Amino acid sequence: MPGERDRDRKRMERREGVDDMNGNDDILNARILAVDDEPVGLNFLKVNLQARGFRRVTVCTDPRQALEVMKDIMPDVLLLDLVMPELDGFGFMELARRERPGEFLPILVISGQGDSESKRRALEAGARDFITKPFDMVEVAARVRNMAEMKRIYDQLRGQNRELEEKVAARTENLHNTFREVLNSLSTAMEYHNKETGDHLKRIRDFISILARGSGVENTKAERLADASVMHDIGKIGVPEGVLVKAGPLTAQEWELMKNHTVIGADILAGYDSGLIHVARNIALTHHEKWNGTGYPRGLVGIEIPLEGRMVSLCDAFDALLSERPYKPAWPMDEAVKAILAERGRSFDPNLVDVFEALKDEFIEAARVGRAGEAPALRPVPGNTAVSRQNTLAA
Repeated sequence: MPGERDRDRKRMERREGVDDMNGNDDILNARILAVDDEPVGLNFLKVNLQARGFRRVTVCTDPRQALEVMKDIMPDVLLLDLVMPELDGFGFMELARRERPGEFLPILVISGQGDSESKRRALEAGARDFITKPFDMVEVAARVRNMAEMKRIYDQLRGQNRELEEKVAARTENLHNTFREVLNSLSTAMEYHNKETGDHLKRIRDFISILARGSGVENTKAERLADASVMHDIGKIGVPEGVLVKAGPLTAQEWELMKNHTVIGADILAGYDSGLIHVARNIALTHHEKWNGTGYPRGLVGIEIPLEGRMVSLCDAFDALLSERPYKPAWPMDEAVKAILAERGRSFDPNLVDVFEALKDEFIEAARVGRAGEAPALRPVPGNTAVSRQNTLAA
């Protein structure tokens, strides 16, 4: 309808008019600092800027004092002479940049030193514009207005960018929490299937937290590693139950089925656009790789194995040694610690073993707390220590 279009146009014009008035008001409220050692010219500049509507004009004849004034008023536009005793305009701009690193401050140089070399140096030092004395006040006011507008737009964009960054961070955190809930739900499903598995996952999470902190991993990443670690054996849901609980040795075919849980786990966790699940997928795929390249499924060597995989490998083996399995009794704490240390540079990253050794008391305490109410660990079957250890580390 023509009438509706006219009303919409008028509403838009009124809204734009309000925006223009608000923008003009912001410009006239810009904080302007003028620095010049000539008080007469400085006062002339101030009076004329105020006469043109600029409300917040501060002047200073001492450049060093002006640096202190800058800290108080945080100017939006700086008017600066070049030729001043003790500290010239070039030195002032350098010190001003140090005081406000990364800040955007439009600088208009107003100087009697108008040769091309001075202009070049001033612009390279950070000035946005240059006017030669004697100046036309109309021109100065126009340049100041343009710079104040430039600063206003910059501040608006910076504020909008900050808001966008905060929104992105909040949405990223929400997404992270959503995927964490997905992992926790999968973990809970595994607990319903096997309570021993659920207890094992809690202990692995505790161990990873200790190992990550001791390795200097940043807090947010350490938390992500701990959250993702509970998915290390998710692929075992694709392994036949008879293979998982078999008390005797596995046949070659059964062993291949068991080893395939790493690939199954990685496939389950594939295709998600989440840093958390990406870490969980790496863990599922590589937590049985060994530092010396004798692990599975890909035979990765050393730092070819992602850090998260190396960490879970050590923590998983430590808990496995302390746990009773269909094919072995649980190990006592001191023997389990020795077994981990013995695999330094073979099964495990030497640096991580060093961290484990330095924090072994924390690992031992976490293991004991995580086993509250369980039967005491049993001694390994005499004469089968080495075999038992290798079977545990391999599985």
